[in-house]
Amino acid sequence: MELGRRGAALVLLAVEALRVQRHRLLAAAPDDYRELYEDCARCVRATGGRVSPPARADAPAGLVTVQEAASAWGCSAQAVRKRIAAGTVPARRYGGRWLLPTDQVQAEARRRNGDDGA
Repeated sequence: MELGRRGAALVLLAVEALRVQRHRLLAAAPDDYRELYEDCARCVRATGGRVSPPARADAPAGLVTVQEAASAWGCSAQAVRKRIAAGTVPARRYGGRWLLPTDQVQAEARRRNGDDGA
């Protein structure tokens, strides 16, 4: 596969864009994300470039990411991280990411929405 220098630079930009948008893409279509990422990564490697491994698609069962918690709570990921740092929400590190228990995130979302579960 011959891309040339300009083509390789464009593919590298595409790979970086995939990395930046990975949470949205993984949530929408994890298999498509992996396939697209690997196609781009192959192009970069063919020209001698290096690519970081793709993001993992899912948190372990019963846990959600900071981004997913922020979406459920209607706040920013930074606000969730601040609550983790303050110790007001339980979380644990997994593969370099903070993960929160799904049941507690859902309970907080219900509380924030004024739904007491009745």
